[in-house]
Amino acid sequence: MESGWIDRIPVAVFTHDISVLIERVRDLLREHSVFKLRIILEQQPELLRELMGQVRTIEANGEALRLIGAAGPEEALGPLSRLLPPEADLVFLDMILGLTADVSDFDAEIPLRTLDGKLRDVEVRARIIEGPTGSPLLITCVFDVTPRQEAMRRLAAESEDLSVAAWQTDAEGSMTHPQPAWQAFTGQS
Repeated sequence: MESGWIDRIPVAVFTHDISVLIERVRDLLREHSVFKLRIILEQQPELLRELMGQVRTIEANGEALRLIGAAGPEEALGPLSRLLPPEADLVFLDMILGLTADVSDFDAEIPLRTLDGKLRDVEVRARIIEGPTGSPLLITCVFDVTPRQEAMRRLAAESEDLSVAAWQTDAEGSMTHPQPAWQAFTGQS
């Protein structure tokens, strides 16, 4: 990797060491089929969280620090699980199962917890690469989509408040059969 490239990218970029996670998943696969592993992880969220804790953030650019509210790089480092609320568990489960099939690219929209506990909606594009020492690294580009999601939630809430009435007429504008929406809206038959 070219030195300093991570700070020139205008999106949040995190680098995660996933070597322990991959080893743990391999151990589980020696004991269980992929199908059985999915069932076990769905029924045991504590095991899924334990696996999530195996992913360690080892590098974050300035944009990533701003996104999570870190004062410096050292605050961003550590287990990924502290940044992912339980709402992200199913996406993480899909990533683990993808690893069992040698998938190396992942895209998802998930919630992200900032260091002060606030939730942000983010779009994540992740790719597994081989690090300088040969260990697998997960590089994630994270786009904050919170404003878009908030606008969509407001629009959905506002549209629920709208009264909508629809009715059907013939080409001349005459109603040819009963119109319950017209009657409810106008009070006329």
